[in-house]
Amino acid sequence: MKDFVSSYLLGDLARTLLADLNDPAWSPRFSCRPLSGRTADRDTAVGRFRGDIGLPNLAEFKEALDELVVDNLVKVILDFKDATLSRSAMGALVAFAATMHGRNKRLYLYRPSQQIRARLKELQLTSFFSYLETEDDIIATLVV
Repeated sequence: MKDFVSSYLLGDLARTLLADLNDPAWSPRFSCRPLSGRTADRDTAVGRFRGDIGLPNLAEFKEALDELVVDNLVKVILDFKDATLSRSAMGALVAFAATMHGRNKRLYLYRPSQQIRARLKELQLTSFFSYLETEDDIIATLVV
């Protein structure tokens, strides 16, 4: 029964992450919707980002990243499929990733936009991050 409940919660978290973002509550500017889920003694936080993230909202972006990290957290999934990052925001993301790595926590980028992929490639940072592309990837990550 415990496996079924854990599996159900994982599926629910994955479905929430994959939900359509055409919700009127989403603002056209930068926004983050933090989600969290507990999976078999491991905490996972999900940050959903949308819009242009750059110098005008860099402090808000850094604050949103910091809010995703708590002491008992094991993994963070960042959903960037509807976002673009300026060079300054990319620097903040790399600093966040380094902090996560230093704390022995896992960081994943979920379906980053083409602009983010291009910027990571331009900066030769593609191998610095782990990527999730499908619902199965998300569920597998939540279970491990």
